[in-house]
Amino acid sequence: MAEPIRKVKRMQISEEKVIDHNVDEVRKAVSANKDAILDGINMLASLHNSDFLMAGSAMVNHRKEIVKNFSQEINKPQYEGALHNLGQMFFLLGDLNIDQMEDFTKRINNGLDSMVNTREEERTSYVGLLRALKDPEVNHSLTMLLNFLKGMSRKN
Repeated sequence: MAEPIRKVKRMQISEEKVIDHNVDEVRKAVSANKDAILDGINMLASLHNSDFLMAGSAMVNHRKEIVKNFSQEINKPQYEGALHNLGQMFFLLGDLNIDQMEDFTKRINNGLDSMVNTREEERTSYVGLLRALKDPEVNHSLTMLLNFLKGMSRKN
């Protein structure tokens, strides 16, 4: 009969073999990700050339001072109203219908373009105003404006 195993001896891998294995693994990873690595190097070079890398590094190294100075500055009474309004504005954005606002903004921009292209010396007479009401675009715009004003006067 065989004798029972009383001591387990771990297999020892030489440090040289571990280094060779690690270098081989890194070499394969570099080869597989060559394009991404080159893009990363180009991006780092651009950041370095624009001094943004140095500024970012300085910000990371001095982050505690930056946060301290920022919090001291923002806690001044002169910013209290702006911070309060900023919070309310954030919640107001949730209530806005963005699709309608986008259409409304485009129409305002069209109106502004039309207004800017008007000559300064151009005037509208009473008769011209009555004629303008016959124009479907003017009539539609005026109707929308009146409905807008009516809607503003309603309480929800």
